[in-house]
Amino acid sequence: MTLKGIIHDFQPRSLRDGVETHSVLMLPFGARYFLNPLLDAMADAGCERFVVIPAFDPDIAYIERLTAAAGNRELSIITPDERGEFLFNGETSESLLFVDPRLYPEDGYDFRPIMATHEEDLGAVFVTGSGRDIEEKDERVLLDSSGNVRKVQRVFDRMSWAQGDGMVVPFCVVPHMVALHGPGFPLSAMRARFASRGVPIRDLRSASPVAHLNRGEDMVRSASAKVAARSREDVAGLSRYPDYDDVWVAATASIAGSVRFVGEVIVNQDALIADEATIIGPTVIGQGAEIGQDATVAQSVVMDRAVVAPGSSVHQSVVVGRFGVAGAGEGDARRKPSAVYSDESFQVVEDGRATDSAAARRWRRTMAIKRAIDVTAAGLGLLVLTPLM
Repeated sequence: MTLKGIIHDFQPRSLRDGVETHSVLMLPFGARYFLNPLLDAMADAGCERFVVIPAFDPDIAYIERLTAAAGNRELSIITPDERGEFLFNGETSESLLFVDPRLYPEDGYDFRPIMATHEEDLGAVFVTGSGRDIEEKDERVLLDSSGNVRKVQRVFDRMSWAQGDGMVVPFCVVPHMVALHGPGFPLSAMRARFASRGVPIRDLRSASPVAHLNRGEDMVRSASAKVAARSREDVAGLSRYPDYDDVWVAATASIAGSVRFVGEVIVNQDALIADEATIIGPTVIGQGAEIGQDATVAQSVVMDRAVVAPGSSVHQSVVVGRFGVAGAGEGDARRKPSAVYSDESFQVVEDGRATDSAAARRWRRTMAIKRAIDVTAAGLGLLVLTPLM
């Protein structure tokens, strides 16, 4: 069995300021990006090739940065016009590991349980999480508009129902042929579509709480937790700053001698921190970021090449673009994407309803033609062989 990793990248509203494209995958996680531990975990699960599908129109700078961050991983970035085609042209014998990085397991990625379940019968397996505890069975009473009981549903653990209040799916593994029934994001929509079409699926409950990285507060908390519980890989290429055991700094960073650090801080390549600035951890300063004189940054994430103006104060925030810079208007501080695509990236939306992608429709037409040819050939064969039999 071959395994391909499919990662859908997003640009939450909190990352849309600035002149360059920032995304969840490019969120600084220590000395690396969110993308790196994700690729490591997917590779440990058996992925040899990776495909990133952005929910926005990727520019050249985004493609170059993502490719460079992936290092020697075989990473492809699919443009919006290619989203339907790559699945149709894939290998039918492979399985696809889909990941929605907005839904981050706070204990880190571990794909071993889902792969073990998938290998039992090579079926579709979804890891699900919810904001509430789910008992082994859940009884639901559905009422009509008059308040009368219409039906009672009893949902047992590991059963697959199309509906699921509050359900989120951070990742799933699906055979290629099954994926052609209607891939889409969020992954809970894919699960619902499969269930409505009678596709056998299995659910595994997430063993970890799920953070929502489309929310700024969860983004800061997850990145800060990574700084506080840093591993050797998270500080690779950095060195401890003199007199501070919990501050790790890149060799190309420029830090004034009067800068004050408190707690765990990571300062990445080419970052600049001016005189009298105060950095309170857990905080991560991205590549090429600038912290102005007498500025204070506390428990925050400063994205690559962001600027914190002199004298400004940032607390528990994601800093993108130019924070506190006088005269930074809409055309300067806020990036307006040329196109932002819906989460249902594999589907065509007509009259408010999602329909199948062109590739999926073409695949079904091809299968129908093949079926007709098979039946015709079998019928002719029987006519020819009947006298002999």
